[in-house]
Amino acid sequence: MANPSKPLALLQGHRTKAELETRAAGEKALTTSVKMEPPEGAAKNKEAFAHWTRIREVLAGVGLDEAFYEHVVWRYCVLLAEYDELAGERQRRADDLEQLRACEGEMEARQYYKALEALGKALDATERKAAKKRDQLLAIEKENLMTVQGKLRAIPKRPEEKKLSPMEAFVRGRAGGLPHDAGGVERPRKP
Repeated sequence: MANPSKPLALLQGHRTKAELETRAAGEKALTTSVKMEPPEGAAKNKEAFAHWTRIREVLAGVGLDEAFYEHVVWRYCVLLAEYDELAGERQRRADDLEQLRACEGEMEARQYYKALEALGKALDATERKAAKKRDQLLAIEKENLMTVQGKLRAIPKRPEEKKLSPMEAFVRGRAGGLPHDAGGVERPRKP
């Protein structure tokens, strides 16, 4: 699998001026000047808004804090806040289960096992909800990364090959510079 494209600012190694100019022009063509803004009423959901602020700062650090991504990022932050809430609920249910186990000798066996079963079912239901949220978060993360990677892949990495006119290709081919079937693209001849 090929390495994912990197933005111009992160490139290392030698690149020709033409390659650098082509990439810079490609990056500029794919950016907007509109920065991310939180949706209306976002501050009411304090936990999601805290995630939003942190993620927006991270995206701003790499120049990807564009309005184009704001709704996906907000949905991600809301789901992340819901997942955090489910994680807290799961921990409370696990604590309740430990307390129940500590009281095992003080309860009737039938009552104990009934309570144990109820808590186990509640814990399983919470875990299923959390797993669903995790899957949703992962899907958004993948899509967001794919969107960013798709944007980076769309940036041309090399300048376009210089196309020769059919006559120029023919003349060069006859002179021994290019094979006759070069199709008008300047390519070196194989030894």
